[in-house]
Amino acid sequence: MPPTRQSVNAWSSLLTFTRDATIWLDARLSESHGLTLEEYDVIFQLSRTRLPMRMTEVAEVTLIARSSCTRVVDRLVERGLVDRQQSTSDRRSVTIELTSSGTALCRDASRTHGRDITSLMNKLETGEVEELERMVMKLGLNRQAN
Repeated sequence: MPPTRQSVNAWSSLLTFTRDATIWLDARLSESHGLTLEEYDVIFQLSRTRLPMRMTEVAEVTLIARSSCTRVVDRLVERGLVDRQQSTSDRRSVTIELTSSGTALCRDASRTHGRDITSLMNKLETGEVEELERMVMKLGLNRQAN
């Protein structure tokens, strides 16, 4: 059965919003903290675990394409925000963890990013935010909540 015009329009609107919001959030982090949204995603995920993570784990929990993950981590290592080490439990694996500089930058960038997300979501009323969350969850394509 072909999609309805309304379904195609809704899907297109969702994709357009996601693209535009991603570009805007990326620019805000870059201007304020010298981080791309992808770099922020990595340091944010590392800050949540507070433990070294294998590169495969980082690729699984971030929104970054697997093919880009190593390049993003390389940039963070070069800037001294992340340390990369060979895993002690599996010599074939590499682990990464935040440095103290990375932790401090993540804390500052999280404040900015949180304000920016709030700015976007404040366009909706409380009930609309809950409805949006319910609808996205109903689509069933979202990642597991962490």
